[in-house]
Amino acid sequence: MVYDDASYVYHVFRNSGTFIPAQNLNCDLLIIAGGGGGATRGGGGGGAGGYLEGTSSLTSGTSYAITIGAGGAGGPNDGGNGTSGTNTTFGAVTANGGGGGHHSGNGTSGGSGGGAGYIGGTGGAATQTSSSGLTGYGFAGGGNSFNNNANGSSGGGGGAGGIGGSPTALNQSGGVGGVGRSSLSSWGLATSTGQLSSGTYYYAGGGGGCAAQSTTNTGGLGGGGVGGDAYTATGGSTSGTANTGGGGGGGVITGTAYQASAGGSGIVIVRYAK
Repeated sequence: MVYDDASYVYHVFRNSGTFIPAQNLNCDLLIIAGGGGGATRGGGGGGAGGYLEGTSSLTSGTSYAITIGAGGAGGPNDGGNGTSGTNTTFGAVTANGGGGGHHSGNGTSGGSGGGAGYIGGTGGAATQTSSSGLTGYGFAGGGNSFNNNANGSSGGGGGAGGIGGSPTALNQSGGVGGVGRSSLSSWGLATSTGQLSSGTYYYAGGGGGCAAQSTTNTGGLGGGGVGGDAYTATGGSTSGTANTGGGGGGGVITGTAYQASAGGSGIVIVRYAK
């Protein structure tokens, strides 16, 4: 879809497609990959999809193929790890999918890293780097230093603007999702994309890890999903918001559903002056 404001035109791709400029363009780009899924059984939150922003020169009449990365699936069963999100591409430029959360060990590395699970471990590393003149952003997932089988808490997924949180005490709240990035808040306003909070738009927040003691863990601003309550069968875990690259929330440790949630899909926005 095409949007505009007083100064710019914005082409927003929520699904895969092709961009063919009618003239040579010096434009600005935002490219976000799919977020990682949360893990089940006291699992870590999914990491946000890798985030790229910056300027690029595009050639008139050239077809730039766009693939929008899907969010990774939440862990499918008791002890299932979250699946990493898939990459988003714009021509030859790639944003890396977010890492999946782990149910008991180390989070998976990705554009932003997934959170560690309830038994203990480290958060996944961030693997998003700069590409073709664009600057890459991504942070590690939260770890869990308690290494205790009875601990129902886990790490949050990393976001494009900050690391995932870690449990602060045994059997207490786990890690919140890492905050997303808000440098392109004006783009969110013009296109109604991202997540709005207190007048600012964010993209690519990490998923919250599973929490103990009848609480839930907040996802990172930028579409990160909420982590579930470890000992409640219904869980309360939520998915990352579509087209933000937000990570999915970690799921429960008991009951029959073992609910964990998927990451949000990615997005591409092309902006140029009127």
